[in-house]
Amino acid sequence: MSKYLPLKTILSLTVTLIGCGPSIAQHPTLPTGWAEHKDAAGFSVDLPKGWIAETAKDRHLMFKSGDGSEFAYALPFQSPNGGSAAEWIKPIVQHLNALLPNAEIVQTRQVAGSAADQAVAKITFSRNGTALQANALCSIANGKGVFYAIAAPEQSFVAQRETLCRVLASVSTAGSAPNSSASGASSAPGELSYVAWTDPIEHAFTTQVPQGWKVTGGIFRAAPVDVRPQVNVGAEDGQIFMQFGDAKLGAFVGPGPSSKMRGLSEGGSYTVNGITYVVMTPMSGVQFARAYIERGIAKKLSGVKLMGSRDLPNESTQNGQVSVTCGEAEFTFTRNGVQMTGVCHAKVAVWGQGPGQMWTATPNTIFASPERMATAKTVAETMIKSTVEDQQWAAQLQQTTAEFNRLVIQNHEAAMKQLHDLYVKYSASMDENQRQWSNIINGTTDVRNTATGETAKAMGNYDYYFQAGGKRVGNNSGFLPGPDFSQLQKF
Repeated sequence: MSKYLPLKTILSLTVTLIGCGPSIAQHPTLPTGWAEHKDAAGFSVDLPKGWIAETAKDRHLMFKSGDGSEFAYALPFQSPNGGSAAEWIKPIVQHLNALLPNAEIVQTRQVAGSAADQAVAKITFSRNGTALQANALCSIANGKGVFYAIAAPEQSFVAQRETLCRVLASVSTAGSAPNSSASGASSAPGELSYVAWTDPIEHAFTTQVPQGWKVTGGIFRAAPVDVRPQVNVGAEDGQIFMQFGDAKLGAFVGPGPSSKMRGLSEGGSYTVNGITYVVMTPMSGVQFARAYIERGIAKKLSGVKLMGSRDLPNESTQNGQVSVTCGEAEFTFTRNGVQMTGVCHAKVAVWGQGPGQMWTATPNTIFASPERMATAKTVAETMIKSTVEDQQWAAQLQQTTAEFNRLVIQNHEAAMKQLHDLYVKYSASMDENQRQWSNIINGTTDVRNTATGETAKAMGNYDYYFQAGGKRVGNNSGFLPGPDFSQLQKF
């Protein structure tokens, strides 16, 4: 696949060179649970159930298990100034220190008899106290190179090697002949195919989303130590829309000495080191789900009626001083005169006991037409299970927290400026996210008349919009609907 892997003949060689035998070629049929993943970036790959495919601006390809402990990786690079494949391995491994932390190149071997300059290496590395192993191939031809690697925990590497090689060997340009005759790999008509989606704001996590669906949001940072997730998802047909998390929700604190000293009652708030706490008696998960529907969703949608609700004891946990409860509530509402259904799942985590308990709540809400609710729940479950936090981002968050705490102690004025700048950025991000979410839930698009600067909402989600007087229409062809129409700008 020329866009990502410019050396078209390398993939088949990779299977043998990085430690896999001919068994894949001998058994081309996909194992049970595998499926073909067709990526919007222009390639397809066969993946085991629960695996994630992702791409990045540096054109790398990453295929990894749900927990990220096993992965197959490919990174194209330029080698205009020479250097052998064997010489390139060390600097590339050092560059990939986040992917291969604490890496040690145990062995490097030049590959003979190939038209390209190729070298293979065995690499050991460790992450979170777990020893891992990687086999790598570096190949260079005509100033262009590709670095491939397969990796797994050291104790299971041999057992997982064929799976990892099968993944790499299955990569092909979308539209080209599929790998072997993998029966059952392609999606049936109407079946959803998923693509990787990475948080565009802070690159904090990756999840799998249905191809072609509109996705907005990510991680919103209200303060250095106050990060809030919210992802909005809308189906192409407008019959399903979901919201995971709510970036408007910060931390809560139960009524206690601190709030009484400030003269605050339920609903009041105060700020400490940039974190805003809302005074509110702790709720269980099911209580919060009902309250979120009645106090929040009902203000945005028409005809909201709360239906049944239930505790989810199987999802509730007690870990030391942290108590987590989960629950869900169902509701109905009307959209353009049509009755829709909804379900809100809420997780509430409470720290400590007695007055002044701190707590947080995370609502995940699905809105769908009755006949599409089953599909919506499947998509939501897939997204939640496939979400993987970026370890480098998590480590950076810890470092940022420590640095900010130091700044608060040493230089209050500088800390307050940083908080102000973050608040301005957070507010702008939230406004933009709210605009996009409004479009998803209402099936509209923002348009602008470049001649007058006037902005408006237009119905639908077309590639082009036009206006004649007060009439606005859209199409996907780009042709003017009539002589009196002028083109509008989408934004």
